[in-house]
Amino acid sequence: MLVKELVETKRLTDAGTVEAVYAAYERYESVDCASDVASYSSEECSSESIIKLFAGNIEADHTLKLIGEEKVADGEQVEAALARLKNKYPTCFQ
Repeated sequence: MLVKELVETKRLTDAGTVEAVYAAYERYESVDCASDVASYSSEECSSESIIKLFAGNIEADHTLKLIGEEKVADGEQVEAALARLKNKYPTCFQ
């Protein structure tokens, strides 16, 4: 069974989003898990980083709606993926 685990998340406060739009960086690790009656094993397979855009009012109702996301390619800087999001959703950025 493949398990995708969120291992890091942080709000990108310097992303330049408009009011009530938030950018977040998330990093996931995939682990291949196997078990039978007598044993359990796991092996790390891969990792994946994503930048997600959310809209909402976290001050009032603490709920956010996912607007869109962009994967960060292996070896790529977060800023490059953020630039692609800015091109896809220009109204969400200043």
